[in-house]
Amino acid sequence: MAQALWREPRRGGGETIFGPYLKIGADGQVTVAVPQAEHGQGVYTALPQIVADELGADWRTVAVEAAPINPLYANPLAAGILFGDALALLPQATRAAHAERTALMLTAGSTSIRRFEGPLRAAGAAARVLLCKAAATAWGGDWRSCGTADGFVVMGERRERFGVLAERASQESLPGGELPLRTGDEKRLVGTAVPRLDAPAKVDGSATFAADVRRPGMVFASIRQGPIGDTRLLSVDTAAAERVPGVTKIVRTDRWVAAVGTTWWAANRAVDALAPGSRRTGWSTTRRSPPRSTPRWPARARGCTRPAISTLSLPARAPRPRPTGWPRRCTPRSSRPARPPTGATVR
Repeated sequence: MAQALWREPRRGGGETIFGPYLKIGADGQVTVAVPQAEHGQGVYTALPQIVADELGADWRTVAVEAAPINPLYANPLAAGILFGDALALLPQATRAAHAERTALMLTAGSTSIRRFEGPLRAAGAAARVLLCKAAATAWGGDWRSCGTADGFVVMGERRERFGVLAERASQESLPGGELPLRTGDEKRLVGTAVPRLDAPAKVDGSATFAADVRRPGMVFASIRQGPIGDTRLLSVDTAAAERVPGVTKIVRTDRWVAAVGTTWWAANRAVDALAPGSRRTGWSTTRRSPPRSTPRWPARARGCTRPAISTLSLPARAPRPRPTGWPRRCTPRSSRPARPPTGATVR
């Protein structure tokens, strides 16, 4: 459905959608779909700035919206950086096809501008051409004689707002060949400092984050996992957790335990009440010995002997024991292995 909504020009709800990256409202607001995550690096401003510059929009009317999950917004450049070793044996075309087929919308490796500048410029140019054709049809002129600036289509002394022309522009068709890009330095946004689009909502608290989402009948879960290793949960204090107001369910497996509640605070308090890390309950953890191929320290070298490490019995969450009395150098540098052997059983 997302692909259908953003691929072709369409009208509805006072907005006209021009391709996968751009829609224009009847009030003249230009909304840009950004397929990258905003981590403070400024993509919610830089990417819309590319579209707005090519379109000829007024920056005061530009808004940003998170793009829906869709193969159109895949980022094979980031996939190559993140998973290059795993995909190294595949042809480049296969890598790109895999990213698009699985809708890998990744934000990584400083690829936002490199990956999306071209499509965003094309989106702005396509919408500008359609708006100019709609204006030229109404004015009885050649659309190539039209220009755009500050959210208006201009032909000589005539000018009309984007919002007025958007619906008619969606009925026009693009010319064949390459789309003409804007030229000249007048009324350009690229290369200028513009106010960040994401800053006001973050300052006044109106920005919606994942933790702000509320759905009917929604519950919250808090999870506690065992230490790293072959961990098994011994027991938990279920009765204490169920006494916490707002708790609806306790979910337990061999490797983790979770509490579900009507609020996050209830779920989090219930996990603490379960006490999976206490001495009375706790985890059973077996730290596996290294494989046989791992180098072993020799029993004797230069006449010095290291103490043996065998099975240890420790309380849960105790720090890993450090053997004492080891000589500074039990083997020559050339033959000394990288690390001492490990192997302990913790209960």
